[in-house]
Amino acid sequence: MASKAGGGEGKDGEDYYATLGLELGATAAQISKAYKKQALKFHPDRNPNDPLAGQRFHALQQAYDVLSDPEARAAFDALIQARLNRKRKLSTMDAQRRNLKQTLEERENAFKRQRADELDAQRRLAARMARLKEETAAKMQQEKLRRQQTQDRVAAPSSSTSSSDEEVVVKLRWGKKEGWDDEAGVRSALERAGCPAPLAVAVRRRGGGAMATFASLADADAALARLPPPLTGRVRRSRASTPPASSSSSSRADRPSTSTPASAAAGSTPSAAAGLGHADFESQVLARMAMAAAAMRQQQQQQQQHSTAPPPVQQNSE
Repeated sequence: MASKAGGGEGKDGEDYYATLGLELGATAAQISKAYKKQALKFHPDRNPNDPLAGQRFHALQQAYDVLSDPEARAAFDALIQARLNRKRKLSTMDAQRRNLKQTLEERENAFKRQRADELDAQRRLAARMARLKEETAAKMQQEKLRRQQTQDRVAAPSSSTSSSDEEVVVKLRWGKKEGWDDEAGVRSALERAGCPAPLAVAVRRRGGGAMATFASLADADAALARLPPPLTGRVRRSRASTPPASSSSSSRADRPSTSTPASAAAGSTPSAAAGLGHADFESQVLARMAMAAAAMRQQQQQQQQHSTAPPPVQQNSE
C-alpha cells in the first residue's frame, strides 16, 4: 500500500479527495465508504461498454491507497495545503496587482485632467491678454485723436469758431418822433413786444437809434423777428469781432481833435458828442456796451458765488 501511495504523490494537480468525492479532513470511515461506493459504480465488469471505466477504477484504487495509508495521507495533505497556500498567495498578489493597476490608472487620469485644465487656463489667459492689448490700443488711439482735436481747436483762429452763445450787437432804428431817447424807453418797447431782454442798451444822443447787446445769436434773431413798428434793426457785429475798449481809445488818442476816453464819452454833453464822427460815435457806443456787459456778467458771477458759498462756521464761545 505504501509503495502505491508513493507512486501517486508525484502527479501534480491530482486531488485524491475529489476523486473519491470527499473533502480535505475526511475520516478513515468516510474514505472507506466512499471508495466502496465508487468502485461498485465504475468497476469494468459492470461497465463493459465504457472504454474509460478501467481508468476511472484505477484512479479510485490509487486515491484509496494514498488516503488509507497514514504516512501517505499526511504527505498528500501537506501537498494539498501547500497548493492551497500558493493559490491564496497568488490570489492576494492578483488583488494587489489589480489595486496597483487601478491606482496607477487613477493617477494617470488625474494627471491628464490637470494637464488639460492647465492648457485651458493658458488658452484663456492668452485670449484675455489679446483682448486687453486690443482695448489698450483702441484707448490709445482715441486719446491720440482727442488730443489732436484739442490741438486743432486751440490752433484754429477765434474768428473761425462761431457759436450761438456769443454776444451779438443789434443796431436799432426808429423815427425821431417816437421820442425814445433813453435806455428805459427802448427796454420797455422790447419787453412789450416779447423780445428777449438785452444785456446792454446804448441810445444815440441825437435820437432815432440805439445799440442793443444780446446774450446769443438766437436771442438777437428772436428780438429782430418781434420788433414792433416803427422799430427796425439788423445785426451789427458779434462780441468776438468788437474791438476792445483799450484799442479804440488808443486809436482815438492818435487824433488830438477827437481824443475822448470811453468813460468821458459816457458823461459828455450832446454838443460834444455831435462833434464826433459817425464811426467814432459807434466805436464809443460799442465800447460802453462791452463795458456794461462785462460789468453785468461780473455781477452775476459774484451773485452766484455768494449764493453757493457755504455758511460761516460759528465758533463756540466756550
